Amino acid sequence: MKKLITIIGLAAALSLSASAQQYSAVAMTGVTNSIAPAVATTANIGITNAATKNESLGLQCSFTCDSATTSNLTVVIRSSADGTKFDTQGANAFVWTIAENGTTEVVATTNLPSSWLGSLGFWKIGYITNAHATANATNFVIKVAKKPTRFGP
Repeated sequence: MKKLITIIGLAAALSLSASAQQYSAVAMTGVTNSIAPAVATTANIGITNAATKNESLGLQCSFTCDSATTSNLTVVIRSSADGTKFDTQGANAFVWTIAENGTTEVVATTNLPSSWLGSLGFWKIGYITNAHATANATNFVIKVAKKPTRFGP
């Protein structure tokens, strides 16, 4: 009987540790380090991200401009049902506008609203625009924060 209780206890402990879901925040791979001024950057802006196992998603962007500016940096995010073909309709994109602050580092955060992503399982950056005429946004990093879907109480 003592062995049976020990076995049941071990099985319960293993099942709890195996099902633990962890929050994570990691830098997106494939994102360029510098966003040029006055153009839409579409190359090297990250990979397709799956949201199929996440209750909520957040983004953190950081950068520094190489000269004085108070323009905006705009990140446009597109959604997809299959992860290969992404929405091309501008009205359906998630648009994140971040104020530049000259040569002072900017750190901005936002959540991707569940109402925007809905039941679509994939997203990626469509393009990034630096509105300033001459200042580059350098040391550009985007981190993705994922909170796993939780089931039960």
